[in-house]
Amino acid sequence: MNFKTNISLIVVNNSILNNENSDTYSSFFNVNLNTLGFIVSKICVIPTDIKIITQEIILSNREYDITIIVSDLSNGTVNQAIGKTIEQKLIKNQQLENLLKKNNVSFSDDELLLPIAANILEAAKYPLIQIQRFFLIHENHMNSIFETVFKQYLINYKKPRMFKKIANIYPNGNSVELGKLKNGLIKYDLTKTTKNSFQLTYESQSLKDIIEFEDNLKHLVLVSSTKPVMSDTVYSDVNTLVMNSLQVIESCFLKYGPENTFICFNGGKDCTVLLHLTMVVLEKHYPCFSQRPICLYVQGPKPFMEQEEFVDECQELYSLNIIRHQMDIKTALKTILGEHSNLKACLMGTRRTDPFSKNLGDFQMTDPDYPEVMRVSPLLNWSYFQIWNYLLYYKISYCTLYDMGYTSLGNIDNTVRNPFLLYNDVMDGQDKYLPAYKLLKEDSERYGRK
Repeated sequence: MNFKTNISLIVVNNSILNNENSDTYSSFFNVNLNTLGFIVSKICVIPTDIKIITQEIILSNREYDITIIVSDLSNGTVNQAIGKTIEQKLIKNQQLENLLKKNNVSFSDDELLLPIAANILEAAKYPLIQIQRFFLIHENHMNSIFETVFKQYLINYKKPRMFKKIANIYPNGNSVELGKLKNGLIKYDLTKTTKNSFQLTYESQSLKDIIEFEDNLKHLVLVSSTKPVMSDTVYSDVNTLVMNSLQVIESCFLKYGPENTFICFNGGKDCTVLLHLTMVVLEKHYPCFSQRPICLYVQGPKPFMEQEEFVDECQELYSLNIIRHQMDIKTALKTILGEHSNLKACLMGTRRTDPFSKNLGDFQMTDPDYPEVMRVSPLLNWSYFQIWNYLLYYKISYCTLYDMGYTSLGNIDNTVRNPFLLYNDVMDGQDKYLPAYKLLKEDSERYGRK
């Protein structure tokens, strides 16, 4: 996962092309983005033409992780172009209409028509509209959008990814030896908690270094427990999907208790988001919960090596108790519930677009022919794009297969790279695959599954 700082700027404006107005947008973003440490690698001014806008969007998506589109959004042309590109029907966005009415901003009916995947980020007057990695900015509200919402978004996005953990340790006379663990890439702080115990906080931009540091620590002192330090900004997220998912997990823990709940986890993108959200809830509401969260990993035949390695990394990073079973899901459930009779609820990363999941509820008991357990699905209403927005914004580690062009993970025999991510690199003439988060058409997510 490589977070880039280069940006593409698309200005959709006929009057600039006709020399009726000067281009102030390019200089504005070039100066402000450079100040934040971003590079505006490409600037293009194009006409208000759906076909041309669509072509430029496709090219920009291939080369850049963030594309800014500045235009008069009132005519709806940009919205139509994006809808065409990602093959999503445009529907009236009620949140956008409510915000514009509240702020006394005039609007057209076409302006309110957006793809269902649109994310509305409230600003002073006119909101920032995010659709996948495209950010739509109304030209008449450019300054206020940038200053009140987009600037902070970019600052957060550019922050280096950090892995941070806490360990409760008993040095047993070896506190002096801790100095031997010093690593230039690891920062740590030691705080005495009782006469014989200490709390060690350690962090690094490298997950590999964190795992190595922790392994060496366990050989030096008695480590009673470890747990991750989660992002403190998730609970400040105003995204309705994120807030609703947190509430579902909270409700699950209130009813069943975290000690009686396990997580279905196989290293896929959806359950990676679920795991992160679950750990955030545990940290906020159950700071004294010392058990390692139980995860059920139902292994299929011939799993990918990269997927297995990622599951192992998550076990170390989040201090998980991962129970692996290479059997069908029904037998695996029967086995884990037999071994852990206290378990009453199972957190799942199911989305409504998954097979046989269209009519699922947030809380739903297993079918009569399955072992009885409450299925809890906090991500039901998330889209493919929204899953990736969360992973990228919060810089959550995910399986490296997704950077190789895989979009839906099964096993070696039934999973290939998604053909919709295949492109020919004009620089070397080689066929290559874009990462999964650059998939433009959500309906093609499972095209890599045989």
